[in-house]
Amino acid sequence: MLKKLFFYTAVYALITFLLSNDWDCILDPDSYCLINVGSKYVIFLILIFIFDKYIKKLIFKNEK
Repeated sequence: MLKKLFFYTAVYALITFLLSNDWDCILDPDSYCLINVGSKYVIFLILIFIFDKYIKKLIFKNEK
């Protein structure tokens, strides 16, 4: 589980670095901005958990 969390955190950091300007916000901390980044990260983890737990089973069925 810890490996997955580390991997998903790395993926989130890469996506954030490439597609948004949140790094400027993290480097110049503002409480509103940090709450925004933190909430995006929590939502990302919840969506990944839902995908991992439910959707992946529907997509990658082993048909025998």
